[in-house]
Amino acid sequence: MSDYNSSHTGIEIDNAVDSVAKKLDNSIADFVPQPSPPVHGEGRVFYDDASHSLGVYSDIPGTLLNIGQESYVRVINQSGATILNGAACRGNGVSSGVVSVVLAQADTFEHSIVLGVATHDIPDGTEGFVTTHGSVRDINTEGHVEGQPMYLSDAVPGAWTGTPPQIVCRVGGVLIADSTNGSLFVNIMNNVMLPVVIGFLNEGDVPGTINSTPLAINNYQIEGSYLTIVDKAAGTIHVLTEGIYRVTATINIQHDDAGNNTGIIGISIYDELNIQQGIVTFSVLKNQIATNLPINIPFNSVANKTYHLRIVSSVELTNVTTNAVSFDIKSESIR
Repeated sequence: MSDYNSSHTGIEIDNAVDSVAKKLDNSIADFVPQPSPPVHGEGRVFYDDASHSLGVYSDIPGTLLNIGQESYVRVINQSGATILNGAACRGNGVSSGVVSVVLAQADTFEHSIVLGVATHDIPDGTEGFVTTHGSVRDINTEGHVEGQPMYLSDAVPGAWTGTPPQIVCRVGGVLIADSTNGSLFVNIMNNVMLPVVIGFLNEGDVPGTINSTPLAINNYQIEGSYLTIVDKAAGTIHVLTEGIYRVTATINIQHDDAGNNTGIIGISIYDELNIQQGIVTFSVLKNQIATNLPINIPFNSVANKTYHLRIVSSVELTNVTTNAVSFDIKSESIR
């Protein structure tokens, strides 16, 4: 009986080996999907049922590379402290052919070049892996929304935030929002140059009488926009994106009111809540044409705000004539 079992087992093993050999000869290798990762072993390959991809173990326990779904770079931590799983890293040199890393931070352009995100805790002075593309799991993404873009923080080294700072480096986006089982999809875009947005209005209508009550300039004849919304009849420009903007305007103006030789004219920019964002003033003498008076006002704007120009005078001016009235808002830095 014992001999039979031994012989029978040997036949089964031989058949299994023959079957694998035939599949390999035909360039086919079938893996049984594993519902949970097997015990770590360097060089071990298996089919990961959770990610539906082949998984490969390296020499570092706790790291699993899902082939075709993520990319790693081998690094050595020379930051002076443990780099935690999920921390954004930048290269700062090479040690024995391995890229050395420290924590990245968007406080300077040099510090903000993200190489990858740590895919496990990397103690100081040891080698590990950073993910350059793909998922980093088991991290804290609480407080964020799934699908939300994440940007390198300018305040905390290695951290990422949902609010882009002035130096914009996109680390990736949230896959799973959770305090312990969160997941980040790494898709690095360093020093993102966001497009310039602009809205402009030309040949606006200024009232014939100007006094101490700010009056809106509207009924423009020409309009144009890129990533803004303009309304030439209302004389408004709607800003869609948060950032720093600059309003510029020009105006040719003349008055012939006999009672007032000089008027102090003010051109202001207001938002839809009638809050003044800035003002430029200048003097206009009686019967004098003030030509191409420049208005140049930088201001901060949150997303989805609407702006317009108003004109005001220190004294009432009548028989006011204007031409070449133009108004535009252009981004300096959007976030």
